[in-house]
Amino acid sequence: MLGIEQTQPGFKHFKVEPQFTTKLSEVSGSHPTPQGEIAVSWSVKEQQLSMSLTVPKNTEASLVLPNIKNISIIRDNSISVQSPDLLPPGNYEIKGNFN
Repeated sequence: MLGIEQTQPGFKHFKVEPQFTTKLSEVSGSHPTPQGEIAVSWSVKEQQLSMSLTVPKNTEASLVLPNIKNISIIRDNSISVQSPDLLPPGNYEIKGNFN
């Protein structure tokens, strides 16, 4: 459900591709790594996605959201991120609409 997948040894790079379902409206969890904890939470309300992601120090993440439009990604409460393809360490708030 969280969609965390290691793509390089030691989770130096990982992919987050949540598996959304109509049976669950919210999910949260974490995965320990040698670099720190990866945390993911998401909720869906009225076709609106609200998601949080923590990318630990010394890692990078790719965020895959194929069915989401109008994606907004904010890092550390202030930095707008243009692309989900390579996210450096930080705390992210992601919002978007389902197709």
